[in-house]
Amino acid sequence: MTDQGPPSAARPSKPFDEVLGPAPASGHLGPPTVQVGVDFTVQQGAFPSGQDLETMERLFPGAVGRLIAMAEAAQGAQVDATAFAQRQAAADTKRGHWLGASLTALALVGAAAEGVWGSVTVACVMLGVPVFSAVKGLIDGVRRR
Repeated sequence: MTDQGPPSAARPSKPFDEVLGPAPASGHLGPPTVQVGVDFTVQQGAFPSGQDLETMERLFPGAVGRLIAMAEAAQGAQVDATAFAQRQAAADTKRGHWLGASLTALALVGAAAEGVWGSVTVACVMLGVPVFSAVKGLIDGVRRR
């Protein structure tokens, strides 16, 4: 046996006209409509509006001061993290420059030695390292613009 719910759910106890009243003059026979409006405000920024801050302070004394202290601490941490990242990037760049300069110097010395005491072909290949490095640097500089 299936449960069909109470008898009132299967069939209304009163006719539809008695529940809703007579049909309107427009001839619309459907259920009455209700219009609902929603009013909201969008606040964008670090802090709530002044009225909300006053309400918060009234409900939770000292809350606004704690909120401002947390915002200042978060901003200070963000500034510190940005400064740290910039220092690390500068150190990495400096290390890369030293590495590139030493490899270029080594290739030039090797090319000079090979040109004087060895094969000119090997000297030209060794000169390719600093030349291609300089060309790559120029191309990357143009691409970033």
